[in-house]
Amino acid sequence: SIYSLASPCNIDALIIWASSLAGAVGMDDIAGFVREKADDLPVASIGMAVDGVASVNFDAYSGMASEISHFIGVHGQRKIAFIRGPSTHGSAEERFRAYCDELDKAGIAYDDALVSSPRPWAEGEASIRELVEERGLVPGKDFTALAAASDLLLLGAQGYLVSHGVRIPDDLITGGFNGNEDNLLMSVEPTTV
Repeated sequence: SIYSLASPCNIDALIIWASSLAGAVGMDDIAGFVREKADDLPVASIGMAVDGVASVNFDAYSGMASEISHFIGVHGQRKIAFIRGPSTHGSAEERFRAYCDELDKAGIAYDDALVSSPRPWAEGEASIRELVEERGLVPGKDFTALAAASDLLLLGAQGYLVSHGVRIPDDLITGGFNGNEDNLLMSVEPTTV
């Protein structure tokens, strides 16, 4: 209901970080909302292209590809687990696609067991529990690197791992996405893009 407050009565233009809404709402709903606002106001969409609206987009694919390539090329990692973000978030899906493509480029077979189910950004602990408790994977043995679609997802996952005796980076190296201040809350700062 708060979004209805943004109107020509009180603002001259609107910048909408559309991709940030995609963790909870489908892309079609977001595009409809952006177009609806653009009927009354000059609008710019950030992180998601919307037909007929000025857009600024991020290259999440290349960012994640560089992280996975770094894990493989610099650290020699071949058992890389991945924590997915929301399936409704286009950028999260691009990050997952980059993970898959970089494994393929390096001749590493994709293993579905190493990839969490898509989840909201704040559910990193649930994602790592899925890999470790439900699938029985042993960190440092079954996977020696962990990449997450966001630093927030990694924060929850890394907290769980450390509390269960996993030594980062000795047993397992980690990497996230967004390069934000969440990293300061981790006992060991991860690689991030």
